[in-house]
Amino acid sequence: MSEKLRSFYPPGSDSSGVDDCAPPRRNNRLEQQAPLVSILINNYNYGHFLGEAIQSALSQSYLNREIIVVDDGSTDNSLQIARSFGDQVRLIAKQNGGQASAFNTGFAASRGGIICLLDADDVFFPGKVERIVEVFLQNPDSGWCFENLKLFRNSQSERSPRDRYFAAGKIDAREAMLQGTFPQNIDSASSGLSFRRELLARILPMPHAKSILLCDDYIKTACYALSPGIALDEELSLQRVHGNNLYTNTATRDRRVTGQMNLLMGIYLQRQFAECLSPAIKLLCRGWAILTVFGGWQPWYWPEIRKNLSMMGPKLALRSVARTAILVVLEGLHLSRR
Repeated sequence: MSEKLRSFYPPGSDSSGVDDCAPPRRNNRLEQQAPLVSILINNYNYGHFLGEAIQSALSQSYLNREIIVVDDGSTDNSLQIARSFGDQVRLIAKQNGGQASAFNTGFAASRGGIICLLDADDVFFPGKVERIVEVFLQNPDSGWCFENLKLFRNSQSERSPRDRYFAAGKIDAREAMLQGTFPQNIDSASSGLSFRRELLARILPMPHAKSILLCDDYIKTACYALSPGIALDEELSLQRVHGNNLYTNTATRDRRVTGQMNLLMGIYLQRQFAECLSPAIKLLCRGWAILTVFGGWQPWYWPEIRKNLSMMGPKLALRSVARTAILVVLEGLHLSRR
């Protein structure tokens, strides 16, 4: 641990080990020097995993943190599990509205200058938050830090990197995103995403409703366009792989879900961020093409697409329609070869 970070802990505390899961010890000097970190746990019917996720948040060696659990209308024993931790965590129980609404709710309730997301089926290693704080202190111009998560199934000792070609280092993709070029080989998921509050405040709240399928990809895309960041290839978090990972299991995910996610991300990113215009149009066209070929079209999509096309202007709108037509042909060829 760096000397700068060591000063964040009260005298006599064991800053190198795992906290005993007692509530953070309040210390005026510590709170003045150390940034408060908000760990936001989003949960929906993952009661059989939730306790492990909360325990990993409570076990952080970095003490100046708050833990917020947002339960998105679970019907299992999730609320009972969360309440068993008492006042060590703040529980927000809400009606089911999807992951985007859980992110929005958790962020609105948080106070931290640094935000770390944690899915209820994943876990943090004890030094995760401490390392994230260190990274942000060392890189004051970086608004985000995305990790190369380690994947595991039944045993945490049997794990593998999510992205074997992960490109660690400082990333500034803002100019490339203006041209519609996404950064490569920095794939991550919710539990590997950390942000400065001022950046996330520009992105959240994001649109949400049961008919709007947006996830952390929306946040990541906006981050690439708005701020430099850090891609971190260190073992800080574990992502659990199981049969219910809607967004993780891309190999088995329904192609229609991919189409809906791309279309809706494109629609709303274009409307929210001028910096995202080019990548948003690419996402919109790709989603439009996938849904044309594979189905999954919702009646309200077409008025939304028309609105975006009118915002583009005639020339760009025509190019977008042409791009979509080409992608429809390519998606059709892909389908015929399956």
